[in-house]
Amino acid sequence: MHLSGRVGKSTIAEHFAATEYRSYILIDFGAASPEILSCFEDIYRPELFFLRLQAITGISLYEHESVLIFDEVQLFPKARQAIKQLVKYGKYHYIEMGSLISIKKNVKNILIPSEKMRIPVYPMDYEEFCEATGGNYALLATLFDMTDPRVSLSLTKDLDCFKLYIADIGLFVTLLFIDRPITENELYAKLLSDKLPANLGYLYENLVAQMLTAAGRELYYHTWEKEGSSHYYEIDFLISQGSKVSAIEVKSSGTGKHESLVAFGRKYAKNIRDCVIVSQKDVDRKEGLTYLSVYLFPFLVND
Repeated sequence: MHLSGRVGKSTIAEHFAATEYRSYILIDFGAASPEILSCFEDIYRPELFFLRLQAITGISLYEHESVLIFDEVQLFPKARQAIKQLVKYGKYHYIEMGSLISIKKNVKNILIPSEKMRIPVYPMDYEEFCEATGGNYALLATLFDMTDPRVSLSLTKDLDCFKLYIADIGLFVTLLFIDRPITENELYAKLLSDKLPANLGYLYENLVAQMLTAAGRELYYHTWEKEGSSHYYEIDFLISQGSKVSAIEVKSSGTGKHESLVAFGRKYAKNIRDCVIVSQKDVDRKEGLTYLSVYLFPFLVND
């Protein structure tokens, strides 16, 4: 199988092997032990190869009723080359899986058998995912403006004013950078090290929205006019905590300015439990504001 990343290739192959064969052995070359790898030194003596493999794994193989699954085969070129000899032996079936680009790069000049069937595998679309899981999952999370945070949030929500967030943060990251010539691994490495040349405010807001939704909370924000101005203050998120509310502002990197949060604290002081800035920075408490690292946000949500 030649596959895109993160499509569940191991799950697919194991399910197929478990339902269609009497037994199977799965070898993941990204985590295989030295003992397993050493078996491939005896590949030109297939009887010994299979005896050793069965002894190490504790799994019995049956002629024409068993299959061997080679996962991440691009990481171990000897296994790719061994396929020709193993197929010639003729007693078992084989499934190879790995990255198409890496396979081409790592196994040049290696002889492979002509008796093969290539199966491209792609991620499910939304309809296929729902059918496979038997569920119907929302792709979007709706954030409603509410007009008066002094009373029940749901009671004063404005159905005509709302924002939409994607309910899956991984999907959002992919869509956010889909037009860029960058691989998934590079993208996530730069994202985790805060080195992406982009304003990630929307990304972090989407992350917080997903956390709130996962905790079973409805999503609310609040805007109001600045006095003597045509501009508005805006609070990113509001959550009920007991008889009061907590106001949340999300920052993608530094804590920066938080004019709206300060103004909200002054205007609704009697109704506020806490004013929180969620960012990548360390936990802190100063000038009436709580600073919370984004990875700790679920603890506030579930409080």
